[in-house]
Amino acid sequence: MSTGRLMQVLGEYGVPLGLAVAAILSIAVRLMPMRYGFYLNEFDPYFHYYATSVMVEDLEAHGPAGIQEFLHTVDRMAWYPWGYDLGALRVNGLYLFNAALYLALRAVGLHITLYQYAALAPVAMGGLAVFPVFMIVRRATGNPYAALLGSFLIAVLPGLMLRTDFGWYKGTPFAYVLGTFSLALLIIGVEDSGWRSYTYSLAAGVLLGYVQVMWGGAVNFAGVAGAALLLAPFAMRVDKNLPLKEVLFVVPTLIPAAFPSPGLSWAKYPTELLLYGAVVIGAISALVARGGFVPGRAKLGMAALIVAAVAAFLYRTPHALSGRYLSVLNPLMRIGPSPLNTVAEQQSVSGISVLATYGVLVLLAIAAGYYMLGGGRGRRRFSSVLVPIFILWSMYVATSFAQLLPFLSIALAVGAPIGLHYAVSGISPGPAVLGRARRGKARLDYYKYGRAALVLAVVAMTAYPAYAHWVPSNNAPVTILTSATTMGYNPAWLDALSWINSSTPANSVVIAWWDYGYWIEVVGNRTAVVDNATINGTQISLVAQMFLDNETQAIKILNYFKSFDPSRPIYIAVFATGVDPSRLYNDPYLSGYQVSGRIYGLGGDEGKVDAMIVWAGYDRSLYINSTTGMFTDYFYNDTLIGQMLPLRWVGWAQIDPVTGQLVGISPHYVQQPNYPYYYYPYYQLPFYTYGLVYNSTSYPIRLAYSTPIYETHRGLWAQVLIYQYVG
Repeated sequence: MSTGRLMQVLGEYGVPLGLAVAAILSIAVRLMPMRYGFYLNEFDPYFHYYATSVMVEDLEAHGPAGIQEFLHTVDRMAWYPWGYDLGALRVNGLYLFNAALYLALRAVGLHITLYQYAALAPVAMGGLAVFPVFMIVRRATGNPYAALLGSFLIAVLPGLMLRTDFGWYKGTPFAYVLGTFSLALLIIGVEDSGWRSYTYSLAAGVLLGYVQVMWGGAVNFAGVAGAALLLAPFAMRVDKNLPLKEVLFVVPTLIPAAFPSPGLSWAKYPTELLLYGAVVIGAISALVARGGFVPGRAKLGMAALIVAAVAAFLYRTPHALSGRYLSVLNPLMRIGPSPLNTVAEQQSVSGISVLATYGVLVLLAIAAGYYMLGGGRGRRRFSSVLVPIFILWSMYVATSFAQLLPFLSIALAVGAPIGLHYAVSGISPGPAVLGRARRGKARLDYYKYGRAALVLAVVAMTAYPAYAHWVPSNNAPVTILTSATTMGYNPAWLDALSWINSSTPANSVVIAWWDYGYWIEVVGNRTAVVDNATINGTQISLVAQMFLDNETQAIKILNYFKSFDPSRPIYIAVFATGVDPSRLYNDPYLSGYQVSGRIYGLGGDEGKVDAMIVWAGYDRSLYINSTTGMFTDYFYNDTLIGQMLPLRWVGWAQIDPVTGQLVGISPHYVQQPNYPYYYYPYYQLPFYTYGLVYNSTSYPIRLAYSTPIYETHRGLWAQVLIYQYVG
């Protein structure tokens, strides 16, 4: 094949081929955890899988009427003794969508279990994510190669990668990808003309409306769309058909009102009010526009109307948003102890961390916003308004709320190629160079190669972290295979759940910290008192008090749960982690002692005591030494969890940093001179020995089962202990 023919073929098929490669890459990266075992990831996917299985059973048994059957189901496996009203869930759209799609796939001959479908569906969404990013970037730049770069970026960026990973069966994979499709279709609908533009606007609204009953955080897509539509008349030419397109887009966003939760109250949700306001402003601007532009006085009037509407909203409905979303708008709410701060996904993320992770992409995305808004309003299009808003919105919410980091991944995959496109386009020789003959051609070549060099430099700066950090970080077991620890593969919880499933009576009730509730309910197939939904703060507080109280007080709480049905056995599961210092430091002098996993953040219940204190509302100083951050004597001697964890306090060991020999053990931490650490005569570690307070014959709490101590080659270990209340 000649070079000319090859270039022609690449010109015709290069972009579609590149898109296909990006989609395959995206899928391959997300399948990496599957090599360690075919399990759902994290915690929530287990409940979502269970709820989808209920929806599938109801649809198979009753047809479309099965939807109503599902919406009237109370799950008695959760939140004993009250249960969990499935119809009250805000994510029922997730179950309906996937149950219908699963049954349709099975009807056309795809032989796959629902569990397999739940594990693989997020990966498929990750593969689809490359397309809406391509659509937005190409629409914004007209450059298919910049759009292709965006597709490859979204395939490997870490934020969205995790939320569309193998086994991540939650509303997030569907909401993020379909929500991005919604924004892409909205841009096309607003910018194009003809009947197809109305179809695109309607389709965008339908997608946006539905994803908001798949995942609550999808309201951020509605916020971006509403803000862009609201501000568009101030920044660009106004099409006389804009109000009709807005109506076609906004009406389907009321789809959540058709579900029992949120119900009709959805019509008053803040993002819906924002969309209504956009329709009003769009209609006013279309009426007053002259030659497509809104006069200055009219803009002032519309701005005053917006300010008045916002003020009225804040005055009349100050609590329209839940605490977790209010904390995004007002980060000061996080100051001091708060249940919000006890959930990892609800933590804030520093800007330095974002910059360190995404590097040059952040700078290019900021440049994209500058370039897109910097053009004259006659040249600005709707994408010139929406993309900068999307970038700013995502940067703010992602740093305020770790769970929303995928928004930033999508915004950077869209914004960085646009910023690069404009930066490269800005490299031009200018009229003085063009006016010279021979030297002019040389200078033109210089600018041409300068553009290529800039593109290659940016690609290289992105390719390295993708190859060295982003993609390798996904080559790890799913959460249940690590027992939610930081030590890698550890089957302690799989072992415990297998025992619970096979060796406890079917009507048993299991109390554990809420992190493990979904695993107990779905994998262990037993009723849990609290779980990851955290919908009942009173009950979580009660469990926290039980763990932190002495045995006498804890038994009163156990009797409270026992009183609902005395025939139901009650078990308490605790999760312990620790370290054998002789193996970790390769120091035989330290043999026979243990160090709590709390020191190393391994993920056991000893590290969750801080959250328990917050939920219980107790005085932290009673349980944790403010100087060392380690537990007090009261914790070990006078709390139920201190007695249930298998480590018995010895004291603070003083270790010679040169020889590794144990110098001595003190009951308290020894304050050393205020010297740099390398001048210390010894370093100190809190030492324990392994020992159980409750055994199989204890009363009224006995040890029913303990998993083996699963230990890594470095001495890091984990163990689940399951006690039974027999009082």
